[in-house]
Amino acid sequence: MSTLTLNKPTGIACALAALVAMPFVAFAPQDQEGAAATKSINFDLRPEAGLKIAVKGKMTVALDGTMSQGEMEHTFKQSMAESQNYTQKFTEVKENKITKVERTYEESTVKTKLEIEVLPEPQESENENPVAWKSYRADMSGEDEIKLEVKDGDEWTAAAGPAKKQLTRRRLESPLMPLPKGTKQVGESWEFSGKELKDYFQDPGSDEEGMDVEMDGTGTFELAEIKPIYGVMCGVIKFKLQLGMDIQSGITAKMVISGTAIYNIKHRVYTEVKLEGTMNAEGEPEESEGGSLQMKGKVAQKATAKVVTDE
Repeated sequence: MSTLTLNKPTGIACALAALVAMPFVAFAPQDQEGAAATKSINFDLRPEAGLKIAVKGKMTVALDGTMSQGEMEHTFKQSMAESQNYTQKFTEVKENKITKVERTYEESTVKTKLEIEVLPEPQESENENPVAWKSYRADMSGEDEIKLEVKDGDEWTAAAGPAKKQLTRRRLESPLMPLPKGTKQVGESWEFSGKELKDYFQDPGSDEEGMDVEMDGTGTFELAEIKPIYGVMCGVIKFKLQLGMDIQSGITAKMVISGTAIYNIKHRVYTEVKLEGTMNAEGEPEESEGGSLQMKGKVAQKATAKVVTDE
C-alpha cells in the first residue's frame, strides 16, 4: 500500500503566498487639488516619469491539516514566511500611459517548516525566488504583449520562465493591486473577478515552471474615506476577497481575505496594504491513490513602500 505524501511540501504554501503576495508601492508627484479631492479620486491618473519606489513586503502563513489514507491518518503543521524586496522606476509615461518600467529585485525568499506527527524532526527549507538579485525592464508601449528583458552583465536579453508570469502589464502598472477605472466617490464600491485578480496571484515559486493557479470568485473594494496621512491626502480603501482555486492537482481551496489599502492621491500609487484571512482546502491528490488531504490556515501580510530620491 502506498503512503500518502504531500506533493512538494512547499507547493500549497507557495500557492497561498502567491495569492496574497502583492508587492506594495508608493509614489510620486502631482496632487489633485481643490475641494473635489476630498470627496473623490480619479484613478485614471498615472505617476510621473522618473518616479522610483522601494518596495518591501512580508507575508506569513500558518496551516494545520490532516492526511489520511485508508485507516491511517496523520496530522501536520506547516508554516511559511515570504519576503520580497525590490525597486521599480517608471522610466517613461506618455499621454498618461505607463510605457516603460525597470525593476530590480533584492531579497526574494520563501522559508517553510513542515511538521508531521510521524516524523522525528521538522522538515525545513529556504528557497530563493528565481527573480532574486536580477534586473528587468519592460516596454509596454504596444497594445498586446509587453517586451520583457532581463539584464545579463551589461547586456539585456529576452526574459522567459517564471518572471513572465509575475511581471504582467497590470502588475507593472500598479504593483500592489488593480486600480479601478475612472473617478470614484467616497462610499462607492467596485469589483474585480477572480480571473482579473489572477495576475496578482502568480508567483514564480521555487522552480523554473512557477505556480499557475486557476481562480474564480470576486474581490469587492470600497473607497471608505479620504483623509490626510502624514500631511498628504490619501484614499482609504477597504477590500474583501472571496476566492476559489486549484492549488494542486486534486486539491481545491477557498479563501476569505479582508484588508485595507492606502492610496496616495498626490503620487498616484498605493503606499500601504494590510490584510488577514483564512483558507480551507481539501481534496484527493492524484499521486496519493485514494488518500485525502484537509487543511485550514491563517494568513497575514503587511507591506510598505517609499519614494527613492537620487542624490
